[in-house]
Amino acid sequence: MSVWTSFESLKDFVHSPLHLEVLRKKRNWSFRVTEATTALWWIPAGSIPTIQDAESRVIDLRRNGPSASAFDLSKKFDFLPVNSN
Repeated sequence: MSVWTSFESLKDFVHSPLHLEVLRKKRNWSFRVTEATTALWWIPAGSIPTIQDAESRVIDLRRNGPSASAFDLSKKFDFLPVNSN
């Protein structure tokens, strides 16, 4: 799990030559997974997401597809501040 400052910086990293080379070699040491294993979501600055947060977002993405709650690199959703009322 990692935290990025912007959608664009994450996307740039994921599509970088070094990362793409690792992904090409991945089939030598990993098995193919057909469902989402990674979910993106916005967090307030200074927040630290938990493993449970990540697990619930991946489950949400698998069940409901991309949304503002959990999405992937195929579509960016805007940050929605959490209402603290």
